[in-house]
Amino acid sequence: MIIMGNEMSSRVVAAKTREPLNKSGRFGLRRGMGPIKAYALSHRGAMAQLMQRRAGVFHAQDSRSRLVRGLPGTRPIKSLLLAVSMICVFTSASAQEAGIEVGPGQLFPTIGLSLGYDDNIALSNDNQTSSTFFRVSPGLRYQMGSRQNTFDFQYTMELGEFKETDLDDYLDHQLKGGWSYRPSDKHDFDLLAGVEYGHDQRGEGLREFFDMPINREVDEFRRWNIDGVYGFGSDGARGHLELRAGLGDMEYRNNRDFTRIADNDSQYYGGRFSWRVAPKTSLFVDGQFSEYDFPSSNRDSDDTRYGLGIQWEATRKTTGRFIAGRADRDFDDPTLSDFEGSFWEGSVEWQPNRRSSFELSTRRDVSFAFDTSNFLTSEEYGIAWRHQWPGRLVTALDYTHANLEFDPGIREDDVNSFGVSANYEWRRSVIFGVGWTYRDRDSNLLPFDYDRNQVLFTVELSK
Repeated sequence: MIIMGNEMSSRVVAAKTREPLNKSGRFGLRRGMGPIKAYALSHRGAMAQLMQRRAGVFHAQDSRSRLVRGLPGTRPIKSLLLAVSMICVFTSASAQEAGIEVGPGQLFPTIGLSLGYDDNIALSNDNQTSSTFFRVSPGLRYQMGSRQNTFDFQYTMELGEFKETDLDDYLDHQLKGGWSYRPSDKHDFDLLAGVEYGHDQRGEGLREFFDMPINREVDEFRRWNIDGVYGFGSDGARGHLELRAGLGDMEYRNNRDFTRIADNDSQYYGGRFSWRVAPKTSLFVDGQFSEYDFPSSNRDSDDTRYGLGIQWEATRKTTGRFIAGRADRDFDDPTLSDFEGSFWEGSVEWQPNRRSSFELSTRRDVSFAFDTSNFLTSEEYGIAWRHQWPGRLVTALDYTHANLEFDPGIREDDVNSFGVSANYEWRRSVIFGVGWTYRDRDSNLLPFDYDRNQVLFTVELSK
């Protein structure tokens, strides 16, 4: 999918640049969350939001470097990468629980190993290709500093190999660093910079807008970002002010005859003020202005968003957050129709006991389109259940429905996604996982219909 750096994008379709305030999960469970989604999050822990992600600050997912693809030395290079990964595993397993002492800080190695099966790799309506695949995801994280002055650096690589086709093989890299400064209880500064060499798999990104031949390799891109956050207000204060700003650049590196239209650079600035109206309830107002420049297309535009939100903990078992507001997108090209409408995002979590949790979520958003449409609006609704069984087994179920409307145009898509997974924590730093996902897109334009099943077995080792 394509994610513009400064907009809340659909998980299904959007326009990829950068995501300054993303959260992170474990290897193999990754997807990004744009800065607008941070509206509904707590203002504290900005560095944690900057340095963690549900897919890293960037989507280090599915891309393969030209230095690897098709060269005679491909297999030796892969073997070397796998050997390096195994060294990381050995180092992680033999290090002390607190990490590896390196200079003034600590080093935390991680690795994820995945073996899976995909019955529709290119998300195609016909000529579907199925294949088993293997992924290895080594990473390093280095932390140093004090409580008032903290530095955090991360490097992650992901290599993917498909048995039945080499069009989908990839090698992704991402490097990011953050600085967090707390001169007093009332002031905090956070700065993040990152660069990623990644990819869009076939059928995603720009290819969600065009009925293209599927016999092309994955679309590779390079992007970077710099983002900063300033916060004023102590932890116990009723009010808190947050100011944020950032800029970034996105450029595709291959298939330039059609990917160049999505190259862009962007900048944004915004702010948020929250006020605690009850011991466990806060109201906040948030606004953000973003500017996009597309050198090879007419999508240059300004995006203004402002909204009012609430975050609460009704009881010890129920928490929630919600924001709703106005989104205006003005294109520089007078032949393109502007967008004026509402957006929202929210979730409610209920924990009937300490082992189970249920979450309901919803959001409405607008994002760029690159076909004959100017933009698309998406509405999404989801439900998830997570349960920790006696012992070390955790299971999860989730379902999501999304409706996508392309404007102006006749296309409309309904996307249904279902997933089930189980993770077993064999040891503190070793987790085994298995999962199955199903996704179905029903479009009123037949070439964009597809369904997909994916089965995944994972092993994660971390420090």
